[in-house]
Amino acid sequence: PAFDPGALHTFLYTLRGAPGPSPRTLVSQLRVPILVLWGVADPWASFHCGRYAGKKFPEWNSRVRLEPLAAGHCPMCECSELCNQRILTF
Repeated sequence: PAFDPGALHTFLYTLRGAPGPSPRTLVSQLRVPILVLWGVADPWASFHCGRYAGKKFPEWNSRVRLEPLAAGHCPMCECSELCNQRILTF
C-alpha cells in the first residue's frame, strides 16, 4: 500500500493533520464492552511505555478487556487464528 497511487498524499495528510482527541479521552468515553487485541511488539503503538501505552486502557475504562498478543502492529495478520479465537470467546 505504501507505493499505491496517492499513498504519499495520505501519509502526509495523516502525519500533518490535527491530532484530535487523545486515546485516553476516547477510551474513557466508551459505553459498551470493548475487546482490544494488542501486539506487544508493535513498534509504532507501544503497549508498555509512552504517554498512551496500551496497557493503561483498562485503567481509563472498566469496560475495556485488553488482550496482549505476541505480535507486532498487525496481530490480525500475524496471528489471525488466535485473534479470531479471542473475538469469538468475547
